[in-house]
Amino acid sequence: MGRQKYAPEFHPKFCDMLIEHMRKGYSFESFGAKAGCGTERLYEWVKDNEIFANAKLHATALCREFWEEIGIMRSKTIGVNPGDSRTYALNMRNRFGWTTSDTSPPPSMNVYNVVKPPPTIDLKKLTDEELEAEIQSRNRAESDA
Repeated sequence: MGRQKYAPEFHPKFCDMLIEHMRKGYSFESFGAKAGCGTERLYEWVKDNEIFANAKLHATALCREFWEEIGIMRSKTIGVNPGDSRTYALNMRNRFGWTTSDTSPPPSMNVYNVVKPPPTIDLKKLTDEELEAEIQSRNRAESDA
């Protein structure tokens, strides 16, 4: 039995195969295993074949839809079996370029219910006006609590 050629030439059937592969959530790069070639060859096909480039765009949209549906399902089951939200966010950042602002709550939101201690202030270094303002601020905080 002869050794199989690892880098096949482009064939139009790869377009449909790519779309079906990525529709299931798999990456473009992992399609090389199905097509019998490496990632570098896949990118050459994208560059040289408009039909394959369009199939990649369509397949990427389907892949994103797959992962967003998982995110929606997970958000509906919070408290039941939510999984690891950090892993999901990392997946979306790596696959689709999410930025930190897309996946992190605003700094004012305390999602972990952690009470942060007030900053340490060296009262000896404050001017009389700053010391008076600090005292009033703490008195207001105590009366609000």
